[in-house]
Amino acid sequence: MQRLLVACLAVLIPFVVTAAPHVDATHQLGQLTTKHTGAKHRSARPDKVIQVSAKNPAFTVSLQSNRTTGYQWLLRYCDAKLVVPVSNNYLPPKNKKMMGAPGTSVWKFRVTKAALAVPRLIRIKLVYVRPWQPAPAMHYSIVVVTH
Repeated sequence: MQRLLVACLAVLIPFVVTAAPHVDATHQLGQLTTKHTGAKHRSARPDKVIQVSAKNPAFTVSLQSNRTTGYQWLLRYCDAKLVVPVSNNYLPPKNKKMMGAPGTSVWKFRVTKAALAVPRLIRIKLVYVRPWQPAPAMHYSIVVVTH
């Protein structure tokens, strides 16, 4: 049943990644660049599927962010009974001499034991927004597949 679910998702969603303790997904100018064990993949969609298990219940998402513009990534939706946001840290750009250069917003999540009880799909939504403006500039959706 699990293999059938994963096979269906692979057909329906252009990119599937198996989560490891450090899976980075960087949103850059409308494209998603995913780094996983050294391989780079690109997708025009900002949505991402991550598989987690009892052995690897944690995953990391890194999103390009430019705090000098007032924008920041905020968590819009996450079922706290199934996924716990562990931390959110902003890493400034490596080249500190470049004024206005983007940095990285690093989000760490962990699925709960309840999420691992049966195979399921869990959605997480992040928005790139200026807190004083109602409409986000971008959104980033993650579908977590538990097994």
